[in-house]
Amino acid sequence: MIWPFESIAPLSQGVVYLDPPWKFEVWSRDRVRDLRGNRAAERHYETMTFAEIQAMPVGHLLRGDGVLFMWILDTQMDRALELIRGWGLVYKKIGFIWVKECRNGAPYLSTGYWSRNGAELCLMASTGAPTRLDKGVPQVLHAIPNEHSRKPEEVADRIERLVPGPYCELFARRRRPGWTCWGKELDKFPEVERTSAS
Repeated sequence: MIWPFESIAPLSQGVVYLDPPWKFEVWSRDRVRDLRGNRAAERHYETMTFAEIQAMPVGHLLRGDGVLFMWILDTQMDRALELIRGWGLVYKKIGFIWVKECRNGAPYLSTGYWSRNGAELCLMASTGAPTRLDKGVPQVLHAIPNEHSRKPEEVADRIERLVPGPYCELFARRRRPGWTCWGKELDKFPEVERTSAS
């Protein structure tokens, strides 16, 4: 196996956090428009097939008592669970639910093939018996969406409260102090700034 994570040592991380660049078919009556428009992920970043994501040795990054947090498309739940099992991890629960809001506080509704989407899920899986640091970390957060696929920074802060590091983010699109960040677009967004409260 060729190790794809460069200088990140195997079995070194307490947490792996990722938003896989899923490749999936979009559909509408105007498929050409979808492929050229905002519904096609390829317009925003390079995607990977399920087989390519599955082949990555993500589970080998975690130490004996590690935790994985993975954002998923709700239409890909079965495949997400297959990834977790294939990486040698055990599914625990939905770690975080991001309820999207508009700037005026109204619910944010995006597209959806059945019901209109207004939330995203981050699954939690583990290996061994990780330690929970804080019993008061909320699962649900309300936040305004930013750029395409960019997740709220507060989730990483909650992960730090919940479980011990070292912390690693795969497919990261900006750098975060105290984290090992890996990906092709590390400078896509400004580096996260620490506040005195963090």
